[in-house]
Formats: sequence, C-alpha cells, structure tokens
Amino acid sequence: MATGSAQVDYRELLGLERAQQLLCDYFIRDNGVKFDNRWGCWLTSVRLCRKGYGRVDRTPRRIGERGKSDVSTEGHFVRKGPIGFRLHRIAFLAWHGHNIQLGMEASHLCHRQNCFNPTHVVEETAERNRSRRWCLGTIYCREHGSVLWQCGHNPPCLRSEEVECCFTLGKGKVSYQRSIF
Repeated sequence: MATGSAQVDYRELLGLERAQQLLCDYFIRDNGVKFDNRWGCWLTSVRLCRKGYGRVDRTPRRIGERGKSDVSTEGHFVRKGPIGFRLHRIAFLAWHGHNIQLGMEASHLCHRQNCFNPTHVVEETAERNRSRRWCLGTIYCREHGSVLWQCGHNPPCLRSEEVECCFTLGKGKVSYQRSIF
C-alpha cells in the first residue's frame, strides 16, 4: 500500500500532536524550505518521492513486540520500521485535525506537488483533483485589470497570471495559449 493513499491513517500512525510537531520542526531545521511570495507556497526540495511530493521518514507511534514498529491496516501486515509520510498530508492533518477521508485525495490549490502549506491542501474526489491539473486559474489583463478567464473550481485554484493588454493578444479577439503563461 502506498503511503500517500487515503487508506493510510496518518492520525493513528503519527498522532495529531506529532504531526504538528513535525511541521514545526521542518521549519526550524534547514530542510531546503523555500517560500514563494507570489502564491504563498512552502516548497521543499529535499526528500522528494518519485512523484515529486515532500517526504518525511518516521517510525509510527504504535510499537509492537521487541520495540519494532508493527503497522497493520485492516489486519494486514504492511511494514516494519520507518514509513515515508507525505509532507503535504502531514500538514493537512496538523492544520485540520483529521485525515483525508476514504475515497478522497489531497489536492493542491497551487498546483505544486512539493508545496506543504496546509492552506493549499484540500480534500477532493479524484475526478475534481484531476480537473485542476489543466486549470489556468484566473487570468487578468495587465493594462485594464479585467478578468479574461476565471477558475471554475470551488475553492478556486491559487494560480493567477497577468497577460499583456487583452486587445493586443488577438487583435480584438481574446485568445488563450498556454505557452504565454
């Protein structure tokens, strides 16, 4: 079972207080955290899993025989020893006080997998999460301030862009090309 899946009970394995402490410790130590002032992302560049999510290896709080961790889900043996917990899910637990519900996914409003700002992580269905992948967010005309494109998600994606004058983009016609962003 993948550690990032909704079936892993972060609250049971780590506990709420430990998740909050891990989040605080991540800032105190120099863990390659970078802050993006544009959207408010907390980005990690170290200990990324294959999919690009931040990862923290910790031993679960439940200890089995002979001091070894004994992690089981629904009566099935999963693993002994440290587990790679996804940092954005730890942040979600620390901020909201509960796990991502079964059948839901952790979705980044900022579209950045290595962001662990808990206000950027929401729980959504897999379909809604995938629909954010190609969302352009909100697009503004730099000169006129008018909204050319509005994100249709709720909560809205944090991504926003300013483009050159909306009239010069398409000589009177507004055109959207991903390459200009």
